[in-house]
Amino acid sequence: MQRLIISASLFSFPLIVFAQHLYGTLALASPLELSTPRSGMVREVLVSAGQHVERGAVLVRLEQRDARSHLTAADLSVAAARAAMEEADRELERTQELYDRTLLADHDLQLAKIALIDAKAHYQKALVDQVDAQLAVEYSELRAPYPALILATRVQAGQTVVNRVYATPMVFLARSDILRVTADATPEQIAAIKQGQALKVRVDEREVSGSPVQIGLLPDQDSEPPLYPLEVEISWPPTSNWRAGQAAEIVLP
Repeated sequence: MQRLIISASLFSFPLIVFAQHLYGTLALASPLELSTPRSGMVREVLVSAGQHVERGAVLVRLEQRDARSHLTAADLSVAAARAAMEEADRELERTQELYDRTLLADHDLQLAKIALIDAKAHYQKALVDQVDAQLAVEYSELRAPYPALILATRVQAGQTVVNRVYATPMVFLARSDILRVTADATPEQIAAIKQGQALKVRVDEREVSGSPVQIGLLPDQDSEPPLYPLEVEISWPPTSNWRAGQAAEIVLP
């Protein structure tokens, strides 16, 4: 009987590697309850839930008349203290000249030096008061720390907020330009992901680029086998209707 020997190489096929996927959900990035250290009456609430604002936009404004009056007075005090300090410096120069000509005693020279030191101290105190007054004006306006989506407002015009002990939440917001995708990964999957690595994320059949911002080092205590938390940051397309809690798919390398 003849045996037919066929080389396996004749029927070799290319190896196909399928990409791994992680399924997670969209989450808001940097959600934050904003407040201010200043107490006062709410004069204006300039935003509402669902509104998009740019970084630095004024969200809430407190009554400012008292703060601005104190700032005007502080500016004048700085100008007066600076003039007094400069005059004390000139007076010391005149006193030193007369002292060098033996027309004044040591005591007169010391008094002029002390007067200059006192004028400098008053000037520095005026500068401190000016900074405090400037901060009071700044703190009377609540501004967006980043491009933001307003999630809720916690105060209304006419309300008095007292923030001496506890800062009253005034606006709840999150970033409007980025989102997070949260998922759980196996030890093998998490080991293949590096900080700053480019990853692809699919949401509603739309693919965007992302980058891991949190790669879990400790597994979820309730998971068996162990699963590690992973967060990937993606841009939030302005034309999309994506929402927190929506399903997302991370394509692993």
